[in-house]
Amino acid sequence: MIPPLAGCAEAAEVCRVASGPALPGDAGGPADARIPGAIVPVLTGCGPITEIQFLPGSDTRAAVLAKDGRLWAVDLGSGSVRLALEVPVESRVEMGLLGIAFHPDFARNHRFWLSYNPAGDRLRSRIEEWSWDGVFPAGTPRAVRERFGLDQPWANHNGGQIAFGPDGMLYAAFGDGGALGDPRKSGQNLRTALGKINRLDPDGAPLENPLGERALPEIWAYGLRNPWKFTWAPDGRMVAADVGESAWEEVTFVEPGGNHGWNVREGAACFAPPTGCSREGMVEPIWTYGHDLGVSVTGGVVGSHPELGPLAGRYVFGDFGTGRIWAIALPESGATAEPVWVGRFPGGIATFGRDASGRVYVGNLREGTVGRLIAE
Repeated sequence: MIPPLAGCAEAAEVCRVASGPALPGDAGGPADARIPGAIVPVLTGCGPITEIQFLPGSDTRAAVLAKDGRLWAVDLGSGSVRLALEVPVESRVEMGLLGIAFHPDFARNHRFWLSYNPAGDRLRSRIEEWSWDGVFPAGTPRAVRERFGLDQPWANHNGGQIAFGPDGMLYAAFGDGGALGDPRKSGQNLRTALGKINRLDPDGAPLENPLGERALPEIWAYGLRNPWKFTWAPDGRMVAADVGESAWEEVTFVEPGGNHGWNVREGAACFAPPTGCSREGMVEPIWTYGHDLGVSVTGGVVGSHPELGPLAGRYVFGDFGTGRIWAIALPESGATAEPVWVGRFPGGIATFGRDASGRVYVGNLREGTVGRLIAE
C-alpha cells in the first residue's frame, strides 16, 4: 500500500497550519453520478502522513502520524502544532508509524495506543499502550506497555490501523504478511493474526472471538489481504477497504466471524484458483473497482457536517495511486452499491479523518498535507 519514503515529503521539517483556496477535484466521471468536492488546505509540511485521528469529542485537537515515526499534536482552533513524539520505527516499504487510537474517555484517563513497526533486527508489528501526561496538545507522551505484537515475514501488507469500536474494544487490522499472492495462506489461516481484523480488550481481559476455539482469541474477521483503513457506519457496522493484488480493489462491510475471501478471491473474483473457486460462506463486497480506475484503495469515513452537502451521510474513500475520491450511500447488508464521483486530486491519499462535528479530512503521504473535504 505505502511506498518507501524516497520521493515523499520527508524533507519537510516542520508541520504547520496551512491556508489557501480550496482545490477542486478533476471533474471526470459520469455527469449523472457526480457530487463534486474540493479540498481546503489545513496543514502542510507534516512528512509522509499515515493517519489523522481527532480526540474523542473534539473538532480541533488531533494527532497526525508520519510514516517515519513522528507524531504531530495539532490544535486547529489555536493554530498550535508541535512534534510531540518520535518513535524509532522500521520504515521500509509499507512499515512505519501506522495507527493511533485514543481511549473513548481520553479526557479523563489520558490513555492512547500506537500501532507501529519498531526499529530493530526483526520485522515486527507492535500495539503499545501510552499515557499522555499533560493536557493535549501540550504534555509528554509516555509508553506504558506492549499490548499486542506479532512477527512480520515481509515488509509489505502491514495494515496497522487501530481504532475503538462502539463496544469499547480496540480493533486492529493486519495484512496477510506480504510478498505476492499470500504464499503462507495467512488470510484463511485462523491460527495467525495476519490477514485479519483483530479485537483486543484495552485492559487486557480475555475475549471470546466469533469463531470459537478453532481461531486465535483476538481474531474477529478473516480473509483480508491488506485492510487499509476501516471505520464504523452510523448504524454500527464496520466498513473497510481491502487493497487488492493485481486486478481488484474492494470496499466491504466487515462481519464478525466473516470470511472475506482472500486468497481464494481478490475482491469478488476468483484468485486461487483463478476460476471455479467456491464462494460458499464468504462475505460479498459492497463495491469493487479494477486497476483501470486505481491501484490501491484507501478506506474512508462517513461525514455528517453541512459543509459536505450531499456527501454527508455517505462513506467517502479514495485511491492512493490515482488520487480519485468516491462516495457511497451504504447499502443494506448483503447488497452492493455504486459510488458517486467526487473528484481526482493529487495521488498519495493515505488516510481520512473525521472530527466530532462530522467534518472530513484527507491526509496525503506524498505531499505531507492535510486538507478538509467540502462540497464544491
